[in-house]
Amino acid sequence: MPLMSKNKTAKHNGPRKNESVLKTIFKRYNPEKVTIDGIKNFLGMVFYKTGCDIEKVCGKVWEKVSKVFDRIIKFTVAAFKTAAEFMDKLADTILDDLGEPLERVGRAFTGINTIIRESKTDKSRKAGKELRKYVKEGVAKHKELAKVLYSYAAPVAAALVFTIIVSFTLSREYAIQVMLGDEAIGTISNYTVLENADQIITNKLVSTDDQSWSLDSKIKMVSLGRKETVDERQLANNILAASDENIIEATGLYVDGEFIGAVKDPAKLKAALASLKAPYENGDENRTVSFVENVSVLDGIFFADTVVPDQELADLVVSEVSGAKYYTVASGDNPWGIAQKNGITYSTLLALNGVDSFQSLFVGDVVQVGASVPFLQVKYVERTTRQVEIPFTNKIEKNNSMILGTTKISQKGEKGLKEELVESVYVDGMLQSETVVQSTVLKEPVQQITQQGTVWNGTVIQGGSGKLIWPTAAGRVSRGFAGQYPAHNGVDIAAPIGTYIYAADSGVVTRALYTNVGYGIYCIVEHGGYQTLYAHCSRLNVSVGQQVQKGQIIAYVGSTGNSTGPHLHFEVKNGNYRYDPYGWF
Repeated sequence: MPLMSKNKTAKHNGPRKNESVLKTIFKRYNPEKVTIDGIKNFLGMVFYKTGCDIEKVCGKVWEKVSKVFDRIIKFTVAAFKTAAEFMDKLADTILDDLGEPLERVGRAFTGINTIIRESKTDKSRKAGKELRKYVKEGVAKHKELAKVLYSYAAPVAAALVFTIIVSFTLSREYAIQVMLGDEAIGTISNYTVLENADQIITNKLVSTDDQSWSLDSKIKMVSLGRKETVDERQLANNILAASDENIIEATGLYVDGEFIGAVKDPAKLKAALASLKAPYENGDENRTVSFVENVSVLDGIFFADTVVPDQELADLVVSEVSGAKYYTVASGDNPWGIAQKNGITYSTLLALNGVDSFQSLFVGDVVQVGASVPFLQVKYVERTTRQVEIPFTNKIEKNNSMILGTTKISQKGEKGLKEELVESVYVDGMLQSETVVQSTVLKEPVQQITQQGTVWNGTVIQGGSGKLIWPTAAGRVSRGFAGQYPAHNGVDIAAPIGTYIYAADSGVVTRALYTNVGYGIYCIVEHGGYQTLYAHCSRLNVSVGQQVQKGQIIAYVGSTGNSTGPHLHFEVKNGNYRYDPYGWF
């Protein structure tokens, strides 16, 4: 049912001022009798009443704002009106002060004009005399007029003169003149140019802990006129040119970040550096030549006491710090011991002496153990392609139907082939390292299979592994391997008499002899494919046909046979061919 009052003629006085619209409406109607139409009417009344309230509030706000705007407009109009009245009064005052005096001045000029005109028609009248008299009488008669005119003209004239002076001053360009002592060294547009020039010199100046430099300059403001300004680099050059000989523009040499010296003309220095690299430059793009040290040649500003003659620094870079080192072979020396004594590797010893091995080495021989060390070392790196054979592997198969020490190839091995891209590093022409950058297999190797006998006197013997242990309990190498007979074909290990001698690998004793010539007391152990020999023993601990294990005591160090002192002569061989034992340990 519609939400409306039962008394249709009753006047609606609206909600009390302290009640909300919704509260008033809910008081007037019964919520239990609410219908859809009633809700619609209810919402309509709510929106209507809310709109009325908003409209009423907006009206009151606009009324107050309008009053404020009216006051502002009235105040502005009154202010303009007051200003206009003031300007009218000021204009009237000026006109009153100047009107009558200016009228008199006008009459004076009219009189002057009349005198001049009449003097032209009456030649007997002297115009100049009459004019002076007329002006003199006028000034005397109108002194007050002159004061009034001066009071207005003087300020106007002063303002005009001031305007002219300011305009002239502002129209001129000014700059800063830099003085070094009494000498003007440049005109700059602003002070920043001087600061930058100082920074340029400071940045390029090479100084030490006990050396310093500062710019002692003066500046003054000058009219630019026809003078030309300079930039910071030109000013820096002018400062250097005007400075005393304490600092000099030169070229410095640095090695690994350390300042070596400076020269005025770097031509000889650069030529000397180029001469060091020239022997290794071949024009190949795959080779890069440089110095081992970090060498740099830089232009800068240097203190005079660090600048040396051009040739002196050029001679320094091509000089040697130390010469080659040599060693004289003494009794008991061998190549490995010589290398160890001098802190180098055996391969380096071979390279220094240009040999692949030392076939013979006698007391008194001189060998090179150190290369000369130049002031600068030259390094070059090059990449080359090479084909390298791939060795085949040898598979050993024990054959219990074959005699120990005999072998038979059941499958022949074939070497493979690969192509390598190698990066080689040389220092002063000597190879230092090789790195395989890339490797491509062109042909795979074929494995070789070897049948190896294991039977000795009807008994199957376990052969060696091919990896040897050191054959003595103590001692030192007194003489190394030099090659095949008649060269020294084994290794001599000096040790006290009675020192244990071990089997270097497992096998069977094939020879055990007691003699006093040649090898003296010695034995040979067969390992299956290779043998080891132990000579000059004091006594043996094994007999022929005895099977021994790696590390077993087989003899004792002595000095029998052709011997100059107690030691073990140790060989690794296959038949009559001897191997360098160092490759088996």
